[in-house]
Amino acid sequence: MAEDPLKEAAKVIPSVYYDLIARVAAGAAVIAAASWIGSLTIKSPGEHLVLLALGAYICGMLLTPFGALSGYGARWLVREILKWLPSEETLKNFSQGHLARRLVGKLLKWLPKDGDLEILSESELAKGPNDEISANNAEAGATIAKMQAEAALCHNMLVGVLVLPLFACPVKHWDYWRVAVIVLVIAALYRTAAYLVRQKQLYVLLNSQSGPVRAAASGHA
Repeated sequence: MAEDPLKEAAKVIPSVYYDLIARVAAGAAVIAAASWIGSLTIKSPGEHLVLLALGAYICGMLLTPFGALSGYGARWLVREILKWLPSEETLKNFSQGHLARRLVGKLLKWLPKDGDLEILSESELAKGPNDEISANNAEAGATIAKMQAEAALCHNMLVGVLVLPLFACPVKHWDYWRVAVIVLVIAALYRTAAYLVRQKQLYVLLNSQSGPVRAAASGHA
């Protein structure tokens, strides 16, 4: 099976994930949204492809600091949500009693259990776990870098769509704008949770093994 060309490029240029996925793609998406939802008009885009790519990169760069703030908020929210996952004791308590209580218990069984999904603590995150993951296993490092970039892409796009009315007034399609915001909020939370949980798994796995664990380390959600 041919390897992901982005992963191949990342071995040569480590920042390729962020430049192409988190910044260029986000900037291009926001510019496209501004041209359709807002009042921005792009004439002959094919003739100005290089300028549009440069504009997308610059737009993505400007969105990145605010996308990072959105990412911090999402990380806090994910951490709080994980605290509310039901424990085995909770499930046992809900398995007894009246019918409504037992039905709630059956619904809770579909959720991940307390301890199934964990993320690194703030002190562990401050040590730069992704660098350590990359040092232990290059393929795992490329995987986690891609997942991080995907989460950053969602946050950058979310920020771009939120501020769109300020720069592309009047907004011609408010209904689509609202749907885009809701979809991006959900996507940003999901990609952040997937990235943080996988980061924890790889960090623990690679630090508990003496040799490379390529097969287990390379897969991701």
